[in-house]
Amino acid sequence: MFFQTYCSNTHVMRLRALPHKTAIFRLSSLGDILLTTPLVRALRSALGPDAQIDFVVKKQFAELVRHNPHLSRVIEFDADGDGGSLGELGAELRRQRYDLVLDLHNNLRTIALRILSRPLCSEVITKHIFRRWMLVRWKRGISQPFLHAVDRYFETLRSYGIHADDKGLEIFLPDDIVSRVKGVITAHFGTSGRTIIGMCPGARHFTKRWPWDKYAETAENLLRDGAYGVLLLGGYEEKDLCDRIASGFPANSILNLAGSLSILESAAAMDCCSVVLTNDSGLMHLAAARRRSVVALFGSTTRELGFFPYGTESVVVEQQDLPCRPCSHIGGDHCPEAHFRCMLDIHPERVAVEVTRWSAPDTRSN
Repeated sequence: MFFQTYCSNTHVMRLRALPHKTAIFRLSSLGDILLTTPLVRALRSALGPDAQIDFVVKKQFAELVRHNPHLSRVIEFDADGDGGSLGELGAELRRQRYDLVLDLHNNLRTIALRILSRPLCSEVITKHIFRRWMLVRWKRGISQPFLHAVDRYFETLRSYGIHADDKGLEIFLPDDIVSRVKGVITAHFGTSGRTIIGMCPGARHFTKRWPWDKYAETAENLLRDGAYGVLLLGGYEEKDLCDRIASGFPANSILNLAGSLSILESAAAMDCCSVVLTNDSGLMHLAAARRRSVVALFGSTTRELGFFPYGTESVVVEQQDLPCRPCSHIGGDHCPEAHFRCMLDIHPERVAVEVTRWSAPDTRSN
């Protein structure tokens, strides 16, 4: 394709020719990979069905994109196993002779892969590390909020004239997984017509986790009149946490599936939920990808960092008046101020009100 001229009120730029063979680098993690899916969809729409679009990802996260029909191939990097070295992966990528590499991770490994793959052109996400440091360290230093991570990904395609379509995140599930998981949940809760609320109390870092007893108190508020059921979701490391939340409730009112489901099965389970209550975590983005209404609890992080729920009905519950927020852009293992008010001051009654508001029939996602 020939170059085109793009005009705006402030500048004139020449659009680059659209590539025929593209590789996308985003090795991890759950939420960050899901946030690339609007870009993948827009790229396929712009390039057409015959273009090659490959996605390079760590093996443990490959299922997030494995069934994506917009991708030509998912290339798995086994960083911890015997699946080959970074050099071998780079050689494999070099043999593909990509026109374009989109590095949406920009860490040491993907920098190495960019060099080793030798594409005709590469575009790299800008992390705005100094601005982020200013916000976390001084709570100021930026004239406007950060772009959402999705929009920062799309900045890598600006010179190609490709833009977001506002259709949100997506993850594709095989029919057998959907049917099997729905059967498990229906068998537990029955067909009484109760509204199912998903709860995801885990997060990688302590300062992103609302305390388990507050989740339990919220569940108690919701289960009081028999109109709701609660579905607990998370990884194996959250199983004991979710067991504590579930203890003391009637067995038919709450179901703990933490540690027993894959990522795709967890996504299918969310389809049974009217609302998902979650910390700022990868499962928050998974709920958004399934078009669930999301009530998100933010503690040490803030919306301004650009990782709030994208493309679905949502509300962020946070303590906005605390001068110590944000204290980290990813979370930490302890509260630097030793009071943890960002989470402890969020009361279950307030959260239960938001959950019931978003679970009303006129606000439910389809």
